[in-house]
Amino acid sequence: MNPADRTFLSRAFTYAYRGCGYVSPNPMVGCIIVKEGRIISTGFHHRFGGDHAEVDAIKRCRESLEGSTLYVSLEPCSHFGKTPPCADLIIQKKIKRVVVGFEDPNPLVAGRGIARLREAGIEVEVVSKDSHSRFYRKFTKYITTPYPFVTIKSAQTLDGKIAETDGKSKWITNENSRQLVQHLRTRNDAILTTSKTVITDDAKLNVRDKKKFSPLRVMLSSHLFFNNDLFFFRNEDKKSVIIVPEGAVAPQDVKAQLDWFQIQIKYVKPDSNGRPDLDESLRMLHEMAITSVLVEAGAGLTSEFINRGLFDEMVLFIAPKIIGPGKNLFEGLEYFGLDSPMQLKVNSVRNFNGDTAIFLGRV
Repeated sequence: MNPADRTFLSRAFTYAYRGCGYVSPNPMVGCIIVKEGRIISTGFHHRFGGDHAEVDAIKRCRESLEGSTLYVSLEPCSHFGKTPPCADLIIQKKIKRVVVGFEDPNPLVAGRGIARLREAGIEVEVVSKDSHSRFYRKFTKYITTPYPFVTIKSAQTLDGKIAETDGKSKWITNENSRQLVQHLRTRNDAILTTSKTVITDDAKLNVRDKKKFSPLRVMLSSHLFFNNDLFFFRNEDKKSVIIVPEGAVAPQDVKAQLDWFQIQIKYVKPDSNGRPDLDESLRMLHEMAITSVLVEAGAGLTSEFINRGLFDEMVLFIAPKIIGPGKNLFEGLEYFGLDSPMQLKVNSVRNFNGDTAIFLGRV
């Protein structure tokens, strides 16, 4: 692959990002078509059920595609889904060469699209890069397991506190860090929290910029209740979901209010404490076509995710503040010890006007 190939493929990934939040549970895909060194068309997957990136780019092109090179972030599909196979259209248009950023992990594709193109005499180059697999890490987890991709987000002081002893937690981090949290929310299908966080913080768990995608708000609760004073229950954007244990029964007036405000209710098996089981809750979200979840909660839920190994990444904000006694983020952790610790890897570290954000992944 020459430098020009790398540039065009990189642009295909840039275009793919434009579909973030709107194509799920499909993956984000971008496409660039080049002929004689010129970009003659671009495209991306705009929305779930709509044209795939290759089809979008081909439809936009205003000249012959014969002999061109198509750069696409993800392997072209070879099966009939909501749309016809992209591989067949590429063959039909007599495109000479295809450069693929990542082989599709979907078992329905998994190399079949590449094979079909090669059988038709099209030159195909698959570019394996860590950045490409990272781009598709959430889709890969979703399509190959019964779980969504889970990211834990939390903020703490330098001495490890997420709140004062009375629960006060606004604000630990600065405005720059909170802007990044807004960005993280747009990159996930759902935000998961607990009824305790909803009640204590009146957490909005949304994206402030109305022009951007805002994920579902999912609250884990041991019982059904309603409180019109809380943003979650007013459900102005119809994105609030409650997960409760099977058998949870609400008084008739509570159920009527939840129905009136169009709050979805999902039932899962309870854990030993009568709360929604985390494993079952994640499986439920997967069944709802949720590919990625951002966990924003207190020490209890955060520790349970870590103890049970039910997370993939963590974003930890550390503010250069010392507050003394307070609530510790990791106070609910089980003993792992130095001989068998839960090992994480640091993917990156960023500074936000004094605050530090550490991006960590499972090893």
